[in-house]
Amino acid sequence: MPAATHLAEHSVPPWSSRELMRGNLPGDLTSFVGREAELARLQELYQQTRLLTLVGPGGVGKTRLALRLARELGESLPDGVWLLDLTPVADPALVPQELSDVLGVQQQTGKSSLPELIRVLRGRRLLLVLDNCEHLVAACAEMLDYLLRACPELRVLATSLQPLGAAAETTWRVSPLSLPADSLDDPTELQSSEAVRLFVARVKARVPEFALSHHNAAFVAEICRQLDGLPLALELVAARVESLGVAEVAARLADRFTLAVGTTRNVPARHQTLQAALDWSSSLLDVHERILLRRLGVFVGGWTLQAAEQVCAGDGLPSEVLVDALSRLVTISLVGVQHDDLTVPYRLLETVRAHARQQLELAGETTKLQLAHARYMLELAERTEAEWFDVARATPLVAEEDNLRASLESTLQHEQLDLAVRLANAAWPMWLWNSHYLEGCTWFDRILALPGSAATAAARSVARTRNSRLRLVLGDYDLAQAHCERAFAEERARGDALGMALALDGLARVAEQRGDLVRAAELFGDVCRHLRDLDSPRLTGTLLECAIVASEIGEVGELRELIREIDDIARERRDTLLSACVVHLNALAAMRVGDSLTAAELLEQELVMRQTEGGQQAIIKAFTILGHMRVDLGQYPAAVRAFSAAIARAQVTGERVRLIRALEGYARCLAPGDPESAVRLAGATDRQRELYGAVPWPSERQYLDAWLNAARHALGQTTYRRAWEDGHTSSLDQAISMAEALAVERQFNAVVPRGPLSAREWDVARLLARGLTNKQIAAELIVSPATVRSHVEHILAKLDLRSRAQIAVWATQQGVLPAAEANGATQLLP
Repeated sequence: MPAATHLAEHSVPPWSSRELMRGNLPGDLTSFVGREAELARLQELYQQTRLLTLVGPGGVGKTRLALRLARELGESLPDGVWLLDLTPVADPALVPQELSDVLGVQQQTGKSSLPELIRVLRGRRLLLVLDNCEHLVAACAEMLDYLLRACPELRVLATSLQPLGAAAETTWRVSPLSLPADSLDDPTELQSSEAVRLFVARVKARVPEFALSHHNAAFVAEICRQLDGLPLALELVAARVESLGVAEVAARLADRFTLAVGTTRNVPARHQTLQAALDWSSSLLDVHERILLRRLGVFVGGWTLQAAEQVCAGDGLPSEVLVDALSRLVTISLVGVQHDDLTVPYRLLETVRAHARQQLELAGETTKLQLAHARYMLELAERTEAEWFDVARATPLVAEEDNLRASLESTLQHEQLDLAVRLANAAWPMWLWNSHYLEGCTWFDRILALPGSAATAAARSVARTRNSRLRLVLGDYDLAQAHCERAFAEERARGDALGMALALDGLARVAEQRGDLVRAAELFGDVCRHLRDLDSPRLTGTLLECAIVASEIGEVGELRELIREIDDIARERRDTLLSACVVHLNALAAMRVGDSLTAAELLEQELVMRQTEGGQQAIIKAFTILGHMRVDLGQYPAAVRAFSAAIARAQVTGERVRLIRALEGYARCLAPGDPESAVRLAGATDRQRELYGAVPWPSERQYLDAWLNAARHALGQTTYRRAWEDGHTSSLDQAISMAEALAVERQFNAVVPRGPLSAREWDVARLLARGLTNKQIAAELIVSPATVRSHVEHILAKLDLRSRAQIAVWATQQGVLPAAEANGATQLLP
């Protein structure tokens, strides 16, 4: 969930309700064993340094130790502990973006996300845990150097195979668990060994009746010694005791687990031991299980059973045995599972995945599996990409983002340009949905820069059109138009009617965003006729744009006809996201006839719907228009919060023109009390409009002209002109800083009556708007959760609302939350 931009003075930018979680550390699934002295020493080191890196070989327990330390330290940190696992991240440039996503501070597309991270983290007392940094050492060090210098209260705990090399770093080498002394086999004395305690605990989890005794103590001690106290190896081997028995396991270790097996001389000894443990574990598998394990290494970030069947089966692994083989790998803890409501996603520990990839390379199957993986990702993406209005269709792509990245990279690496361009075309809705516009543009640019072929010509034209859509959102109008013009020419030369229609649709969108609404209406009309003739499902998107243009040029009758047609489609498809679009269009219709109250109510309804349906572009638009409706109604505190929410989201998604529009709304709020500053801010946004070629739409021009004329009258021509010209010299970043410095919201601290709610019910509503659960509200108000639940039911009845989310929106719009809470409360979506 994106962090809100806070425009009030002398405070830290708030997070969304995510901050109330005080972190994202996963819960313990198994007991933590040993390392008491090490934990105590690490707590001492933590007080002496701001970056503590746990260094050691894979499988030594760095992650588990870091999480345990973080939980203990987090009790004293008001802003909690936040974990970023870097395992699936291959590109160093994506490290800040991944951290931004975890913290709810999405990347400001088109520029470094570090300034936004710094702005949100400055003044926060929290601990970041960066796990598995070894393949991104330089990128992590660079990012942390910036963050630690700028955020004096920030602490970082990292894990890596090697030190990061950052300026503020203190390293701690994590050792294996303590081993029993040689020849020691007394059960009581063996309990002093951490390795023994861990091994026994993990065996008991599978065989509850197991206990350390005089009969098995010697075998257990030998197993722990041969495994060198490495936690991962101990846990893997403990899983085999259920089927083999402790004596047989010990015997197999003596035969197989030596330092020379599967190792090279130039790697650390403890890495050799882990390699041997994994080699031995693999040796216990049958031929089908071994093939499956190594092939699963091609996945990044997890997979489903269907994915495993399509990518891994064949060539020595019959599809009919795959399910049993996968179940076997789960049983012996080589594959992890995480159940949800519908599916069972599988994952490999990264150390196991690295071993699998090594075996895949040795088997000469890497290229074949990578391409099979890419073809599966293409099939998945092409199943979901035809229509992107329904969130259910975009969700599978979002969940597979890491796998899609890996597939795109492998297709380019192996010069499979047909696969690459089709995969990028199919993945396009994911980038649009995730607001990762620049990442999508980067992939398209890389693919389009390579020499094409006749076989890829049609797909490359589609890529140009889709790249144009992403560029358009970023405000790159010239480049967006150039892509569409070339695509249209190519599609016309091929006689591809659908391709021409989609390229024409792109040109219409460019004209629309540039304010040439007459031209946009003509082009959209042509596109609709072509798409109707083709019976294309893509017609819906063009109808939506036709409706927006009709609203702007004042064709209310045409707008209402389009709303009815789109509503019929939404009902027929049961498309809840498209239904939210219908609510938005009805709000525009109400606005066009001067019914600001109805428009505001509809926009609030839309935002509640999008709490589950999503769509960042639409949310920014809704907040911006809602802000203007609130100004029309004289509700300035609510207007300021709406514009602030729009500004925050546009900043983190990189939607520069929508950011300009929200800043203009903010200036409108400022104008009655400080017209000179408002004119200066409007001058800054006008300059940005000139740079991007974004002419104000009629509705925007109407508001601008009205308050600018009033400001000119209040200030006089000389002062007005000076303020306007001063603003005209500002960059977009300076315009944002200007808005923040003005601290508009403190001028609108009007007291809003509680209406039908009692004082205690109002307290509950206010805390709901902050994102608290019933249990958290109960703790805050010192009442029982049952009492809170009763208050919520009474509030719903009194306000004629249906959900907690609607209460939160209602309370936020009343204007009584403190600034830091209010800005966070308007963040309705992750």
